[in-house]
Amino acid sequence: MGRFKKIGGVSGTSGSPQLSIFNSEHDAKVKELESKLCFNSNELSYAESKMKIEVYLLNKNHPVGGSKAKFFIDHLGYSKDNPKQFFNAIYLAIDGKIPTKERDTAHGHVLEFHEKIKSISGKYYEANIVVSIQKDHGKLTYRIITAYPDKKGEK
Repeated sequence: MGRFKKIGGVSGTSGSPQLSIFNSEHDAKVKELESKLCFNSNELSYAESKMKIEVYLLNKNHPVGGSKAKFFIDHLGYSKDNPKQFFNAIYLAIDGKIPTKERDTAHGHVLEFHEKIKSISGKYYEANIVVSIQKDHGKLTYRIITAYPDKKGEK
């Protein structure tokens, strides 16, 4: 048969309508599956994330989170004075996205995202960030457990 393929009793090339129909159906199924895997940010709780944001992620004096805070404050303009804006930026960054990692821990279900975050001015900063969120056992919503600058160029 050479370059021609017989599909459903009709011969055609790889660009034939028969294959295009199959590809369209396949693409639709892939999109449907992706939509089920995409994170819905309505499941992310500000109330559950607020303390982590204020005490850890936006606190330059924190012994572990200080370097992260320096990045978010100095490069993106966030501060302890506007934790809700920082939460909203993360909320928008991961909404509708597929997590790059997913795991269960002793504390709950963790999702990790590698995304861009908008600065306080609303513009995207060139560096990517990693955000991990967790749904603790027995809880209905996720909370932010960490966020930090990603390696340059990775997403």
